[in-house]
Amino acid sequence: MMDIAQKTRASRAWLNWTQEDLVKQSGLSLAGIQTIERGESSPTVRTLKKLESAFADAYVFFTQDGIECRPYQTRTYNSFVDILEDAYSTLEPDQEIIMHCADESRSSDAVNQMLQKIRRKGLILRMTLKDGDTNISGEPEFYRWIDPDLFMNSQVEVIYGDKFVFHLQEDERNFFVMTHNKAKSRNARKQFEYHWKNGKTWDEIQMT
Repeated sequence: MMDIAQKTRASRAWLNWTQEDLVKQSGLSLAGIQTIERGESSPTVRTLKKLESAFADAYVFFTQDGIECRPYQTRTYNSFVDILEDAYSTLEPDQEIIMHCADESRSSDAVNQMLQKIRRKGLILRMTLKDGDTNISGEPEFYRWIDPDLFMNSQVEVIYGDKFVFHLQEDERNFFVMTHNKAKSRNARKQFEYHWKNGKTWDEIQMT
Protein backbone atom coordinates (compact mmCIF):
# COMPACT_ATOMS: atom_id res chain seq x y z
CA MET A 1 0.00 0.00 0.00
CA MET A 2 1.41 3.37 -1.02
CA ASP A 3 1.70 6.29 1.38
CA ILE A 4 1.04 9.89 0.33
CA ALA A 5 4.69 10.49 -0.59
CA GLN A 6 4.71 7.47 -2.90
CA LYS A 7 1.34 8.36 -4.43
CA THR A 8 2.51 11.89 -5.16
CA ARG A 9 5.75 10.75 -6.79
CA ALA A 10 3.95 8.04 -8.78
CA SER A 11 1.29 10.46 -10.00
CA ARG A 12 3.93 12.94 -11.15
CA ALA A 13 5.82 10.18 -12.90
CA TRP A 14 2.68 8.98 -14.71
CA LEU A 15 1.95 12.52 -15.93
CA ASN A 16 5.61 13.28 -16.62
CA TRP A 17 5.32 16.32 -14.33
CA THR A 18 8.24 17.96 -12.58
CA GLN A 19 7.82 19.20 -9.03
CA GLU A 20 7.56 22.69 -10.53
CA ASP A 21 4.64 21.50 -12.69
CA LEU A 22 2.88 20.27 -9.57
CA VAL A 23 3.49 23.64 -7.91
CA LYS A 24 1.71 25.36 -10.80
CA GLN A 25 -1.18 22.92 -10.83
CA SER A 26 -1.75 22.73 -7.08
CA GLY A 27 -0.82 26.18 -5.79
CA LEU A 28 1.40 24.57 -3.16
CA SER A 29 4.96 25.67 -2.51
CA LEU A 30 7.94 23.81 -3.95
CA ALA A 31 9.39 23.35 -0.47
CA GLY A 32 6.09 21.88 0.73
CA ILE A 33 5.91 19.40 -2.13
CA GLN A 34 9.53 18.35 -1.61
CA THR A 35 8.86 17.77 2.10
CA ILE A 36 5.80 15.65 1.31
CA GLU A 37 7.61 13.59 -1.32
CA ARG A 38 10.50 12.89 1.04
CA GLY A 39 7.98 11.66 3.59
CA GLU A 40 9.19 14.14 6.18
CA SER A 41 5.68 15.34 7.06
CA SER A 42 2.07 14.35 6.51
CA PRO A 43 0.03 16.92 4.55
CA THR A 44 -2.89 18.66 6.20
CA VAL A 45 -6.39 17.90 4.94
CA ARG A 46 -6.38 21.17 2.99
CA THR A 47 -3.01 20.39 1.39
CA LEU A 48 -4.08 16.84 0.54
CA LYS A 49 -7.22 18.18 -1.16
CA LYS A 50 -5.08 20.51 -3.27
CA LEU A 51 -2.81 17.63 -4.28
CA GLU A 52 -5.74 15.36 -5.13
CA SER A 53 -7.52 18.12 -7.05
CA ALA A 54 -4.41 18.94 -9.10
CA PHE A 55 -3.97 15.32 -10.14
CA ALA A 56 -7.71 14.76 -10.63
CA ASP A 57 -7.75 17.58 -13.17
CA ALA A 58 -5.33 15.42 -15.15
CA TYR A 59 -7.46 12.30 -14.46
CA VAL A 60 -5.09 10.69 -11.98
CA PHE A 61 -6.69 9.76 -8.66
CA PHE A 62 -5.42 8.64 -5.28
CA THR A 63 -6.97 5.34 -4.15
CA GLN A 64 -6.68 3.42 -0.90
CA ASP A 65 -3.86 1.27 -2.28
CA GLY A 66 -2.16 3.57 -4.76
CA ILE A 67 -3.17 5.63 -7.78
CA GLU A 68 -5.60 5.09 -10.63
CA CYS A 69 -5.76 6.77 -14.04
CA ARG A 70 -9.16 7.09 -15.66
CA PRO A 71 -10.84 9.58 -18.02
CA TYR A 72 -13.54 10.56 -15.55
CA GLN A 73 -14.60 10.33 -11.94
CA THR A 74 -18.15 9.88 -10.63
CA ARG A 75 -19.28 10.36 -7.04
CA THR A 76 -22.69 10.44 -5.38
CA TYR A 77 -23.59 12.84 -2.57
CA ASN A 78 -26.67 12.87 -0.35
CA SER A 79 -26.52 16.58 0.45
CA PHE A 80 -26.43 19.66 -1.79
CA VAL A 81 -24.33 21.34 0.89
CA ASP A 82 -21.55 18.82 0.14
CA ILE A 83 -21.54 19.98 -3.49
CA LEU A 84 -21.30 23.63 -2.46
CA GLU A 85 -18.51 22.86 0.01
CA ASP A 86 -16.54 21.07 -2.72
CA ALA A 87 -16.95 24.06 -5.04
CA TYR A 88 -15.94 26.44 -2.26
CA SER A 89 -12.79 24.48 -1.40
CA THR A 90 -11.62 23.80 -4.96
CA LEU A 91 -12.33 27.10 -6.74
CA GLU A 92 -10.41 30.35 -6.49
CA PRO A 93 -11.91 33.88 -6.34
CA ASP A 94 -13.37 35.05 -9.68
CA GLN A 95 -13.99 31.47 -10.77
CA GLU A 96 -17.58 30.54 -11.49
CA ILE A 97 -20.32 28.22 -10.31
CA ILE A 98 -23.37 27.98 -12.57
CA MET A 99 -26.71 26.43 -11.68
CA HIS A 100 -29.31 25.55 -14.28
CA CYS A 101 -32.94 25.24 -13.18
CA ALA A 102 -32.31 26.43 -9.65
CA ASP A 103 -35.08 27.03 -7.11
CA GLU A 104 -33.90 28.97 -4.08
CA SER A 105 -37.27 28.65 -2.35
CA ARG A 106 -36.25 25.04 -1.65
CA SER A 107 -32.90 25.99 -0.11
CA SER A 108 -32.28 25.04 3.51
CA ASP A 109 -30.62 27.40 5.97
CA ALA A 110 -27.39 25.43 5.52
CA VAL A 111 -27.53 25.89 1.75
CA ASN A 112 -28.26 29.61 2.08
CA GLN A 113 -25.31 30.02 4.44
CA MET A 114 -23.00 28.24 1.99
CA LEU A 115 -24.23 30.43 -0.90
CA GLN A 116 -23.38 33.54 1.09
CA LYS A 117 -19.99 32.07 2.05
CA ILE A 118 -19.31 31.35 -1.63
CA ARG A 119 -20.13 34.93 -2.59
CA ARG A 120 -17.99 36.35 0.20
CA LYS A 121 -15.01 34.37 -1.13
CA GLY A 122 -15.40 36.20 -4.44
CA LEU A 123 -16.73 33.27 -6.46
CA ILE A 124 -19.15 34.14 -9.24
CA LEU A 125 -22.52 32.42 -8.91
CA ARG A 126 -24.97 32.49 -11.84
CA MET A 127 -28.37 30.76 -11.98
CA THR A 128 -31.27 30.17 -14.32
CA LEU A 129 -34.70 30.19 -12.66
CA LYS A 130 -38.25 29.47 -13.79
CA ASP A 131 -40.01 32.48 -15.26
CA GLY A 132 -42.03 34.14 -12.51
CA ASP A 133 -39.83 32.97 -9.63
CA THR A 134 -38.60 36.09 -7.84
CA ASN A 135 -37.13 34.31 -4.82
CA ILE A 136 -33.44 35.20 -5.15
CA SER A 137 -30.62 35.56 -2.61
CA GLY A 138 -28.09 37.39 -4.80
CA GLU A 139 -27.90 40.39 -7.07
CA PRO A 140 -30.43 40.26 -9.98
CA GLU A 141 -27.69 40.57 -12.62
CA PHE A 142 -26.54 37.04 -11.77
CA TYR A 143 -29.90 35.47 -12.70
CA ARG A 144 -31.87 34.72 -15.87
CA TRP A 145 -35.44 33.47 -16.09
CA ILE A 146 -36.41 30.74 -18.55
CA ASP A 147 -39.68 29.37 -19.94
CA PRO A 148 -41.44 27.06 -17.43
CA ASP A 149 -41.63 24.38 -20.16
CA LEU A 150 -37.82 24.27 -20.14
CA PHE A 151 -37.58 24.14 -16.37
CA MET A 152 -36.79 20.70 -14.96
CA ASN A 153 -38.97 20.72 -11.83
CA SER A 154 -36.12 21.82 -9.58
CA GLN A 155 -33.80 19.05 -10.79
CA VAL A 156 -30.90 21.46 -10.58
CA GLU A 157 -27.70 21.03 -12.58
CA VAL A 158 -24.44 22.52 -11.29
CA ILE A 159 -21.26 23.13 -13.29
CA TYR A 160 -17.94 24.32 -11.88
CA GLY A 161 -14.41 23.66 -13.03
CA ASP A 162 -14.48 20.34 -14.86
CA LYS A 163 -17.33 19.03 -12.71
CA PHE A 164 -20.98 18.49 -13.65
CA VAL A 165 -23.59 17.67 -11.01
CA PHE A 166 -27.19 16.60 -11.52
CA HIS A 167 -29.97 16.05 -9.01
CA LEU A 168 -31.97 12.83 -8.70
CA GLN A 169 -34.96 12.06 -6.50
CA GLU A 170 -36.15 8.60 -5.54
CA ASP A 171 -38.75 7.77 -2.88
CA GLU A 172 -38.45 11.31 -1.47
CA ARG A 173 -34.69 10.90 -1.15
CA ASN A 174 -32.28 13.27 -2.87
CA PHE A 175 -29.07 12.28 -4.63
CA PHE A 176 -26.51 14.49 -6.33
CA VAL A 177 -24.29 12.74 -8.87
CA MET A 178 -21.02 14.43 -9.77
CA THR A 179 -19.09 13.62 -12.92
CA HIS A 180 -15.56 14.97 -13.14
CA ASN A 181 -15.07 15.13 -16.90
CA LYS A 182 -13.96 18.05 -19.07
CA ALA A 183 -16.10 17.15 -22.09
CA LYS A 184 -19.30 16.75 -20.07
CA SER A 185 -18.80 19.96 -18.09
CA ARG A 186 -17.94 21.85 -21.29
CA ASN A 187 -21.11 20.66 -23.03
CA ALA A 188 -23.28 21.40 -19.99
CA ARG A 189 -21.77 24.88 -19.80
CA LYS A 190 -22.64 25.51 -23.47
CA GLN A 191 -26.25 24.52 -22.82
CA PHE A 192 -26.39 26.80 -19.80
CA GLU A 193 -25.01 29.72 -21.81
CA TYR A 194 -27.71 29.17 -24.46
CA HIS A 195 -30.44 29.42 -21.83
CA TRP A 196 -28.66 32.38 -20.20
CA LYS A 197 -28.48 34.24 -23.52
CA ASN A 198 -32.16 33.63 -24.28
CA GLY A 199 -33.50 34.03 -20.74
CA LYS A 200 -35.20 37.11 -19.34
CA THR A 201 -33.38 39.63 -17.19
CA TRP A 202 -34.70 40.97 -13.88
CA ASP A 203 -35.91 44.15 -15.59
CA GLU A 204 -37.78 42.14 -18.20
CA ILE A 205 -39.66 39.98 -15.69
CA GLN A 206 -40.61 43.11 -13.72
CA MET A 207 -42.48 44.36 -16.79
CA THR A 208 -44.58 41.19 -17.14
